[in-house]
Amino acid sequence: MQRAAPILVTGSAVLGAFLFSAGGPVTAELLLATLFVVGFVGLSASRPAFSVIGLVAWVPIQTTVLSYLYHLGVPGSLARNVGYLKELWAIGLAIAVLRSGALRRRFDALDWLVVLYVGIASVYLFLPLAAPGALGGVPWSGRVNAWRLLALAVVVFFCARRLSFSAAVMSRLFVIVAVITLILTGFALWESIDANGFNDFLVNTIGLPAFKADLFDSPFPDPTYVLLASGDNAFNYTRVGSLFNNPLTLGFFMLIPFGLALERIGGRRMWQLAAVVGGASLYTIFLTVTRSAVVGAGVAVLLVAAFQASRASRQRLRLFVVLGIALALLLPVAGHSATVGRFEGLFNPVHRDDSSQEHVETTPAAFAAALRTPLGRGLGANTSTGTRFGVSTSITSDNSYIETANEIGMVPAVLFVAALLMLLRRLRERAQEIGAAASLAGGLWLAGSGLAVAGLFLQTWYDLTTSLAFWVLAGVALSDRAEPEEPDYVDAKELMTSAY
Repeated sequence: MQRAAPILVTGSAVLGAFLFSAGGPVTAELLLATLFVVGFVGLSASRPAFSVIGLVAWVPIQTTVLSYLYHLGVPGSLARNVGYLKELWAIGLAIAVLRSGALRRRFDALDWLVVLYVGIASVYLFLPLAAPGALGGVPWSGRVNAWRLLALAVVVFFCARRLSFSAAVMSRLFVIVAVITLILTGFALWESIDANGFNDFLVNTIGLPAFKADLFDSPFPDPTYVLLASGDNAFNYTRVGSLFNNPLTLGFFMLIPFGLALERIGGRRMWQLAAVVGGASLYTIFLTVTRSAVVGAGVAVLLVAAFQASRASRQRLRLFVVLGIALALLLPVAGHSATVGRFEGLFNPVHRDDSSQEHVETTPAAFAAALRTPLGRGLGANTSTGTRFGVSTSITSDNSYIETANEIGMVPAVLFVAALLMLLRRLRERAQEIGAAASLAGGLWLAGSGLAVAGLFLQTWYDLTTSLAFWVLAGVALSDRAEPEEPDYVDAKELMTSAY
């Protein structure tokens, strides 16, 4: 396996050059790009920490950065191809696993669930090559897009879990997530206070409409106003999306720093930063007016309140005081007519907006469709890929797990749910230990539980920004740690026991 790693790097680069040249002449620019790919993947493979830090730091901001570069005059092909950095990092992690010989270690149940799930998804990716028109007849580009949404994050998790990361890397990842959270919250506040000004920033400074229309053939209905405003029935509001320009993505993503912050507030290290991040992420979740994200945050709060018996009394008191202050400050936002009205609309037709009506209607119909086609409709039948590529067999379900069942079948959907539940269990078990890995695992257990519940109401795991961040962090938290760790917080009973 170790000897195969450099061959895989070189072979992938040569194959990529051929594919990108579309069978035409290999230009000097293409050769330079190939050399860059070889060097970048080689660096990622030799430094796995670079890959995981890059994924966590880059993916949330990539659209904003690339859109701005395109607006400044960077060629569209270059701006678009830089977006594939996350795939290169993933390849680097895979090669690092091959080089380390980690695949020789015995697979546990979670490994096998992940391998089976990704394997079936890959069969749905390649089978139409042998039988054109099979599984919905979705073109290759559409199937690749759908495979990335379904499997890329899980593959990254599998690779990261079989590598080693130091306590310093784990702590650095929390700081990176904290910085990104505060940046997103700052722009979210701007959007909530001055929607027109923020819209002007996205349209004229970042150039988001032109970037989406020119490079991804996804034009906005009104390129002069790109914010998501709603005026259904009695409620008028703007659903804040910050730099994501998507309230669903923002709400889902903010569950990750919220969970990490809840864990660290009760610890000894960086609890002040965690308190700020926790408040900022929770406030932003409410600004998105995304009901499933609000429910997910509620799940995380209930879990952290229920499992604080192992903490020292001072840490428990600090956590509850911070939560109490945060909830008191959030009451004006939580009681806003838009937030309350969207929840009420699920049960009261008088206050039901179009979104609530879709929630009520689409999921039962999608579940019935999954029962009729237990093998799925093929890659591309999900809402995101179906809309982007015009897939006629796509079906919308406001449930991430039913969405998977409709796409690649009931069995892979069950495998994914089983893998997710086992992952949450392993995170909870790791959180019982001490040190940076335990702190990271505990926060991800809270965030993952919230995301798992949110997935019952929206396509949480189809959001690549959120799923990549969560699964790669989970892989690091469950990895083989490379060096001894100091406890992030001290359990009073363990401290007394260790004295003897």
